[in-house]
Amino acid sequence: MACATSILTLPNGAKFCAVDGMKCLYGKTVMMDGTVVCALPGMGYVPGVQFTGLGTGGSGNTGNTGSTGNTGNTGNTGNTGSTGNTGSTGNTGNTGSTGNTGSTGNTGSSTGSSAALPNADAAKSILGYTNTRRASAPNTSPLSWSDDLAKLAQVRANFNLNNSTDGLKLVHGDLCLTPGVNDVSKCATAQIVGQNLAIETGSTVAAAAKNSVDGWYNEKSDWDKTSGDAFLQSAGHYTQLMWKDTKQVGCAIATGRLGGQTLTSTACDYFPHGNVAGEYKKNVPAP
Repeated sequence: MACATSILTLPNGAKFCAVDGMKCLYGKTVMMDGTVVCALPGMGYVPGVQFTGLGTGGSGNTGNTGSTGNTGNTGNTGNTGSTGNTGSTGNTGNTGSTGNTGSTGNTGSSTGSSAALPNADAAKSILGYTNTRRASAPNTSPLSWSDDLAKLAQVRANFNLNNSTDGLKLVHGDLCLTPGVNDVSKCATAQIVGQNLAIETGSTVAAAAKNSVDGWYNEKSDWDKTSGDAFLQSAGHYTQLMWKDTKQVGCAIATGRLGGQTLTSTACDYFPHGNVAGEYKKNVPAP
């Protein structure tokens, strides 16, 4: 016997399937106490009469199938909540003011301090004339230009110009590289410069630059008459011009008027200085 649920056994031993809202395979039977059970095969159905057990009576009428209950209404869908308002965008902060652009530093002069000196180009041409003369002597190297020496030479060129308004005068001075030391006797030996001077009238500054070097070199004729081992007053410009241990030169030219003519004062300072006692044979070409 197969029941969808549990099996119910009557006092007379008959077995019925219990009904609990489930479909019976062979219909349903009502017990005297009102219990509704599934009928077993071959069991008659007499409403309200006690069953006498299993019999062969005809099959009871099949009860009417109850009508299908109405399907419950689907609940209404809840309203969708309204979208919250988007918050307003905060105010954009003020852009900071651009800082002031720093001023551009002054551009240094390309030619050094000598560019500020008067007649600087003509004065610097003296370097070329000097090295041409030095090239004529064996083992004598060319000089290099020094702006510091040129500035010092300008002081002396100006001095001689200003003191020659009543006649041509040449006075040596400003022979120390140490600032503020004008007395050469108080200057350290390593700071002393050599010096050549020239002054003339009626020449352009370009001509005066070349004439100065030619005049100094022409003293060679006096030097060649000596033994070549000591200072000679008349050849002092020549020996300094050709001094082998000298490495640098700086020159300056100052111009003015004298008696209606152009006056040109030239000065060149040399370092290390020449005309050192006891070193002439080593530094100056032999006579």
